[in-house]
Amino acid sequence: AAAPASGSGGAADSVRSIRASSASAAGVDRAGCEAEELEKEKVLTTAQFGTLCESVLENILLNIVSEANQREFDITARPRLIALPPRRKPQPQSQRTPQSSQR
Repeated sequence: AAAPASGSGGAADSVRSIRASSASAAGVDRAGCEAEELEKEKVLTTAQFGTLCESVLENILLNIVSEANQREFDITARPRLIALPPRRKPQPQSQRTPQSSQR
């Protein structure tokens, strides 16, 4: 693997180890996706990608502060809790009736 260009080896190494462990756990053919993995690593370690991430985060914070300054929302208010109904558990295939599968 190539060394990181911008000196941020910690994050890139974490990404590599997570991807390697998930690929080996799933039994994926390593040779088939090696080129794709290398390309992703190259993109993640470029200075342009870091600058893009920094810009996105800066704009998010700027938007939040601007909206709070214009009193569009109260930044000190407690977050809303949205209660959703419980999820329905899917029936196993063996318990489904033939009539329900024909619908």
